[in-house]
Amino acid sequence: MFRVSQDGRLQIQKVRLPSKTMNFSVDLEGSRCFQEGLSDIIAINFGTEKSMNKAIMVGRRNEIALLKSYYQSPKSEMVAVYGRRRVGKTFLIKETMGSLFDFDFVGMHKTSARIQRIQFQKKLNMLSKKATRNPSDWFAAFDNLADYLMSLKKDKVVVFLDELPWMDSVNSNFLSAFSFFWNTWDSKKKLLKMYVCGSATAWMVDTFIGDPGGLYGRISRAIYLSPFTLAETEQYLNSAKNMKFSRMQVLETYMIFGGIPYYP
Repeated sequence: MFRVSQDGRLQIQKVRLPSKTMNFSVDLEGSRCFQEGLSDIIAINFGTEKSMNKAIMVGRRNEIALLKSYYQSPKSEMVAVYGRRRVGKTFLIKETMGSLFDFDFVGMHKTSARIQRIQFQKKLNMLSKKATRNPSDWFAAFDNLADYLMSLKKDKVVVFLDELPWMDSVNSNFLSAFSFFWNTWDSKKKLLKMYVCGSATAWMVDTFIGDPGGLYGRISRAIYLSPFTLAETEQYLNSAKNMKFSRMQVLETYMIFGGIPYYP
């Protein structure tokens, strides 16, 4: 039985998972699950708190191979990963490429461009150990990023920008500044490997990947990260989380929540 509670959660009542009658409360995006009276079921992955601290990569072999291949290529590359929230985009990139990051930044939801640039510069200052003043616009922010990357004694630098759509706030000129940064990068001096991702699929596809302006034809590869298949869901529950679900229990879980993992 399903109903929507006063706080906006989808109530799924009297669901037998696994071999028990349990009441669940799920947010309307389906990314988290809360259960009444059973402390070890705390998220969509049905893992205990202890097991959730040890995330294991399931599936994603093709996507991992692509991320690594563009890193190994002999030229600057930009890879864009997109897909719905909680599908594992950030986890995939960080687990695969995280040890190679020279700079990474996460966009902030419903936060002004000025505050985001301050945080962007704060991260640069921490890495460079310099006290550069806050940039007045995104063009200056990316100039500062370029200066930092060029100061590194490396032939190849890696940047990861997470939740890119949130950085493109109204009247911020973020996309113009980003495209200018990319198009003026001197690949003869250093190779730049840029990885970006975002959950706002329409923005990622139409505004960023499909940009008819400065980014037209600049994205080396767009990767759509789909939810787990039924087989991957079984592997996630039984191998990664050691839940020992039967095939029927895996199917019931998949039918209720889809193939959306919850990465801590």
